Amino acid sequence: SRPRHIKVPTKHGGEPCGKTEETEACNVQSCNRNCVLSRWSSWGTCSKGCGTGHSMRKRTVKVPAKGTGRCPRPTHKSRRQFRKCNETPCGQLLPKGRDYLRCNAKLDVVLVIDSSGSLGS
Repeated sequence: SRPRHIKVPTKHGGEPCGKTEETEACNVQSCNRNCVLSRWSSWGTCSKGCGTGHSMRKRTVKVPAKGTGRCPRPTHKSRRQFRKCNETPCGQLLPKGRDYLRCNAKLDVVLVIDSSGSLGS
């Protein structure tokens, strides 16, 4: 609120001064606010090339919680989802006449070799 003081009062039929005080509301928002989550990300890559793997998508925190506001944990179902992918049995992907592949591990392994010399000696 801010007042305006009248320095010279009206006389002889003059027009009266306008408003002598302005008031504006401020800090009216709640002190507590739940977090705001982003939209769902795209589905990630599948964990397996065949034989049923899983892919994941997630939501990140766009606006953090404030005060006693709440925000779901990163592992909560409202922030992380899984779905099955590549459900075709691996044996069906082999050409006719080939033996069935036997997996030694339940996890695909990727090996990356850097021969650029960028890592130094």
